[in-house]
Parts: sequence; structure tokens; C-alpha cells
Amino acid sequence: LLNKCDLISEDEKNQVKRLIQTMNPTAQLIESVHSAVPIDRVLGTGLFSMTDAETHDGWLKEARIGEHTPETLEYGISSFTYRARKPFWPHKLNLVLEGMLDQTAPFDSS
Repeated sequence: LLNKCDLISEDEKNQVKRLIQTMNPTAQLIESVHSAVPIDRVLGTGLFSMTDAETHDGWLKEARIGEHTPETLEYGISSFTYRARKPFWPHKLNLVLEGMLDQTAPFDSS
């Protein structure tokens, strides 16, 4: 799925298509804007082949235990769970965040 085609020129789009076809010559490219694609173009197509997928080095690397780097480590993604006995008031948090946006940073020279 080649999305956001409305945001690039024809030359840029053709360059991306050539790159994708270099990486996967059998890939079926579907151009779209806002990911608007008929569902039958992406589901139930019968185009996936486990036999073919297993021949690609990247597929095997992801399948082997210990060789995959989780996205949490690769990109520094983390999360937390908020727990408290008192209720959480989203509007109060919003007021604090809006107040922070209104302040000028100490290093701002404007």
C-alpha cells in the first residue's frame, strides 16, 4: 500500500515505486490517499505464500528467538500505568498542560 500519494510529485512517487520493486519485485503496489482502498484489494487476495516468505532472510531473522530487537528497545518506547486511590481528573491535567504551553522557555531569546 503506497499511501499519501497526494503529498508527493509523480517523480517522487515513481522513485518510491522503483525502490519498493527493487526490494520486492513481486509486490503488488496499490496507490492510495488517506489509506482509502477497497477492502477486497488487501484482504482475501491469496497473494501471501508462507513458502515464499520463508525464503527471505528478514522473515527468518524475525522468526528466530533472540534475533529480533523489540521496538521498545530499538526506538526507546516506554509506557506506564497510572494508579491512585483518588480519581483522575483529565480536565485538571489539561489545565496544567495548557499552562505549561503558555509559559516561555527560560532559554527562549524572543
